[in-house]
Amino acid sequence: MIIVAKWKLERNGFVKGIRCFRVIAEDEIPCPCPDCVGRLIKKGWRTRFLIRTKKGATENDYFPHEKICLLIQRRKCKNCGTVHHELPDCIVPYKRQSLEIVEGIIRHPELPTLIDEEIVARLLAWWGLMIAYILGVAPSIKEKHQVTITPEKNLVEIVRALAHSHLWPGTRKQLTGGG
Repeated sequence: MIIVAKWKLERNGFVKGIRCFRVIAEDEIPCPCPDCVGRLIKKGWRTRFLIRTKKGATENDYFPHEKICLLIQRRKCKNCGTVHHELPDCIVPYKRQSLEIVEGIIRHPELPTLIDEEIVARLLAWWGLMIAYILGVAPSIKEKHQVTITPEKNLVEIVRALAHSHLWPGTRKQLTGGG
């Protein structure tokens, strides 16, 4: 996965009745494959649903969130064949809620949200596991990439550092050290 810092959304119709946007990277995507330094070529798109805060929403709104569909660019390495996804930095990998919503919940769990309590509890439990994981991989990231990450940093910096180091945990087993 490649985290893109500069991007824009381009309207692209509807998917299953939900507004759809194509994510267009404005950054030059790193040419080499993060795995083998091979050349990346475009390999189509995939859909990704995301719950985000509506533009102009206030805390008085009854439904301040909206579900949208993002079309994510896929790139394939000509050398090793690995497929990488260009994720905009508003996404937390493997989470349905936007980075803004997730960060709001983990940084200020005492504040009211209109997100289901079960989802809030799951995100807080996930963050508890992530803190230990971040502390465990931080020395490796600092040594290899000269980037310091701590659980107190902005979530976008943590996501970018872990994803670009290929250390983003895809499963709960990876977080807990199992299998």
